[in-house]
Amino acid sequence: EIFALLNIWISFGTMTNSSRYRIRNEEARVIFADEKLLGVMKAVFVLMSRNEQNFVTITENPFAVDLEQKVAAFLDTLEYYDYDEPIEFTAAFLRLKRNVND
Repeated sequence: EIFALLNIWISFGTMTNSSRYRIRNEEARVIFADEKLLGVMKAVFVLMSRNEQNFVTITENPFAVDLEQKVAAFLDTLEYYDYDEPIEFTAAFLRLKRNVND
């Protein structure tokens, strides 16, 4: 009877620990994706030959993705502070996107 209760206690502890382990792993994956993945992708992209880089679409180009995120944050900040839309900036950014692999 004592061993049965002890077994339940140990099983509960094991389940709790494995659950915590799974949660920590998921959190680590999310942190890596949010903070480090883009840097790793940029490093790999730089190591690619020019010809290989030309086959990467703009949506997969890590430098273009990073720039797109920064431009979106900049435009959100302008909107927050009630500034006018920067027409010249937007046009220049669109031209840059068209020629991203040049």
